Amino acid sequence: MAPVSGALYNDYRSRLTQYNPLNSDIVDQMMSDFINLHPERHHLRLLFVREGDGWYQFGTKRVNVKSEKNLLKVRVGGGFCTIDDYVDQNLPFEIARLNNDTSGRSIKTSASAPGKKSASKSPRKSDNGEKK
Repeated sequence: MAPVSGALYNDYRSRLTQYNPLNSDIVDQMMSDFINLHPERHHLRLLFVREGDGWYQFGTKRVNVKSEKNLLKVRVGGGFCTIDDYVDQNLPFEIARLNNDTSGRSIKTSASAPGKKSASKSPRKSDNGEKK
C-alpha cells in the first residue's frame, strides 16, 4: 500500500472532524460555520444531519432552519428562535438520548406528545370485562 501524504491525511482528518456544507446551500454553509466554531462541535456534528433545503435532523427532532438578517433561526411552535437559543435548550436532552442509546439502534420517539392522551377507538376494559 502506498504511503499517505501529509496533505491528504490532513484533508481526510478535517472531513471527519468538521461539518462539511453543501456549497450551493447558503443555510448549510452558515450551519457549517456555526457547528465548526461551537464549543460542542463534536456533538453538533453528529446531531445535525441535513435532510433538504432548510431541513435538518437534530438528534430525535426534525427542525426547519432559515437565514434571517444573517442569523440562523430555528422554527419552534408558531415562531422562530436563534439557533444558539435552540441548541442551548435542546443539546443536553439530545446528548442524554445519545448516551442512553447503547444498543446502536436508531432512537424512536412516541407517537403522541407528552402529556396528551392518545385517542382510543374502543373503551378500555378491566380484567373482569367491565368498561372503565
